[in-house]
Amino acid sequence: MKKIFLCIVIAVVVVIAIFSSWYNKKAKNLQEIKSFNEEFESFLYKEITGSELTTVMNKALESNENNKVEKDSKGAYKDNGVDSIQILVKPMKQSKYLEDNEAYLMEAFEKAGMSSFTDNFGTDIFKSTKVEYHENGRISKIVFEVQD
Repeated sequence: MKKIFLCIVIAVVVVIAIFSSWYNKKAKNLQEIKSFNEEFESFLYKEITGSELTTVMNKALESNENNKVEKDSKGAYKDNGVDSIQILVKPMKQSKYLEDNEAYLMEAFEKAGMSSFTDNFGTDIFKSTKVEYHENGRISKIVFEVQD
C-alpha cells in the first residue's frame, strides 16, 4: 500500500515539475517577444527622422544577425516565420504621377552604407504605415514611408 502511494506521489511530482518547466519556458519566451516588440513599437505610427530610422534598421539587422536568419541569393534576409524582421522604406510619397512607389529593403541601404542613407534622408520625416507579426506574436515586418 505504501509503495503504491509513494509511486503515485512521485508521478504527481514529476508531472508538476514538467508542467512547471514548460510554463516557465513559455513565460520567458513571451517576455522576450514582448521586450523585442517594445524596441520597435516605440517607433510605430510616429513621425521619426531618417536618422532615427537608421537606428531602427540597424537594430533589425543586428537582430537578424544574432538570430542567424538566412539570406537569399540577393543578400536579403529570408522570412523564417519565427524571429526574422524586415524593415521596408518608401523614400517617396505615394503620387498619382508615379506608377510604382517602390519600397526598399533595409539590406539595400546596408549595402550602400547606412551613413549614405543618413546623408540623403537624415532630416526627412518618416512614419510607419504597416506592421506585421509572426504567428508567435513577434514583429516580422514594418514599412516606413516618407512624410510631407
